[in-house]
Amino acid sequence: MTETANATWKYTVLGIVFVGLVALASFLVTREAARGTPPDAVYVVSGETIELSSGVAAPWHDHAWTRFIELVPAGRRGLVAEFHALPSSDVGGLVEASNNSLQNWSLAIGPPASDADLDNTLVHEYAHLITLSPTQVIPATSRDVRTSCTTYFTGEGCAREGSIFDRFVEEFWSDEDLATAKSNSDDLYGSDPDAFVTSYAATNPGEDIAETFRFFVYRSKPRPNTVANAKIAFMWDVPELVRIRSELRLEL
Repeated sequence: MTETANATWKYTVLGIVFVGLVALASFLVTREAARGTPPDAVYVVSGETIELSSGVAAPWHDHAWTRFIELVPAGRRGLVAEFHALPSSDVGGLVEASNNSLQNWSLAIGPPASDADLDNTLVHEYAHLITLSPTQVIPATSRDVRTSCTTYFTGEGCAREGSIFDRFVEEFWSDEDLATAKSNSDDLYGSDPDAFVTSYAATNPGEDIAETFRFFVYRSKPRPNTVANAKIAFMWDVPELVRIRSELRLEL
């Protein structure tokens, strides 16, 4: 296959996958239900392999983990210490910090409906790992971190000044938006659907970043003619995200 033909084929495939970008939001919308639900299996990460720690192994577990290490370069996987296989096919995935230091995280994935859904979920969850790492967020190791936070408190900690979280919230989320999302995110999305890439993105700034990152990875740079497109364009102005996008797209 020639370079031109290969590029055409690749972007055709990405175009097909894009059809599922919005559809996946309904898959992700139930992910909060997974928090506190015991996984079917827990694996400890050892380099590029996973070792069963508890539960029952299933073939799709290895498939999901293998896909993650294919997508994400080794140098960017260091925070993931455990892989959890969730029991419900209604849940895409989630990431959770193993401790307050935010140095170790678990990546939890539900049984994927398709490889395309798995890829979309992994890209979304990886966005959380990027933006919630200790270099981006001051870990909430004490109550003082929250009370003294002058940027945005993510739940895991206080967004560092100038971090992706800090700049994104400062530019795209007003205090009124934050209050509305906390009360009823459907109301926030309904009031201005062009401000979000999916309805799930209106849940909170963290999900907005992760969903926007998915579109940023799969789509070409848009004209900032809507707030949602402006959010995608915002990511094009972050060199590190552009590098990560290029790395991910090598395997998509």
